[in-house]
Amino acid sequence: MTALASSYKSENNKTVEYGEWLKKIKLNPRIQCFWWRILNEAIPANDFLMKRRLLGHNSCPRGCVEQENTDHVMVHCSKLQQAIGTLRKWGFLCPLFSSINDCKFHLKILSEENKSMANLYCSIVYFTWNSRNQLKHGNNEWSVNFIACNAISYASISTSYLLMDHWDANQPSRLISFWHPPPPEWIKVNFDAALTNNNNGGIGGVFRDSKGRFLLAFGISCIRWDIGTLELIAIRSLKNFISNWMLDAKGLIVECDNLNIIKLLQRSKNNGSRNGFQEDIEDLSFLDGFGNFLFHFVNRNCNALAHNCANHALVQDFFGEDLNSNKVPPSFFYVLREQSDRISIT
Repeated sequence: MTALASSYKSENNKTVEYGEWLKKIKLNPRIQCFWWRILNEAIPANDFLMKRRLLGHNSCPRGCVEQENTDHVMVHCSKLQQAIGTLRKWGFLCPLFSSINDCKFHLKILSEENKSMANLYCSIVYFTWNSRNQLKHGNNEWSVNFIACNAISYASISTSYLLMDHWDANQPSRLISFWHPPPPEWIKVNFDAALTNNNNGGIGGVFRDSKGRFLLAFGISCIRWDIGTLELIAIRSLKNFISNWMLDAKGLIVECDNLNIIKLLQRSKNNGSRNGFQEDIEDLSFLDGFGNFLFHFVNRNCNALAHNCANHALVQDFFGEDLNSNKVPPSFFYVLREQSDRISIT
């Protein structure tokens, strides 16, 4: 197939310029190989096969009523659009492109400015193509949820790369103004800290599942003088609230509204430091029980429930696993209801 593609390119005097940016994204090796092939027009899309007289038509097997060429596979396929829409519902603002040239141009930029977002897009195109191949060979296609979950997993953890950049770089803040549930069978925890002028501090967090359902919330009071230190204490405190049953989840997303803290956590994860002390590196070994875990920077509106917990902790400590318990602060219910209504959760 690669030889056929090379011959086809020579006949049409085409050149492919993708330089070093593909390597910078640090894709899973299988996905990187796929993208090398697609950028060299060396995948057996129906348009390619028809031009080589190996197929009698060039339409998309999904019924998109379009030619299935490289542009279609990389940008326009309806299944790809649905999968990207699913990612966006989960709070991952995967980019949308208008053409193959637009896609290449912005992926090159993202390879410098936001490798994680580029990795996510490349991964979801790869799994959408694999799903297409299932259909092509007479099997059932994968669901968009399955495609999106696999894209997140491969983008966050690969054999040679761990998440480094926050997901929402260069995205309009109006698009991320409210909390999103995590992917199916994942857990999301939001944490925050609050600090008064007299150095009374509070940290808080809330765990929720993929349907937005409450799992547990906590708040701890402490004395500190720096909000950054408080938020580090908040992430460290999660180890005290992670139960064994949570480890059965497919993954954990940790969110907060302090970009510097998220960068520190991602740097700690990327360095893989689990033994001994290193400056500016957090011990994240307590998260190793999760198959996948990633850190997500969000704006304050998305983190409102954790902020409520941190503020309540300024008054007293609390821990609750049941919304019917009087241990959960009353103001918590108002914020929870507001967020649930926003994402149509009852």
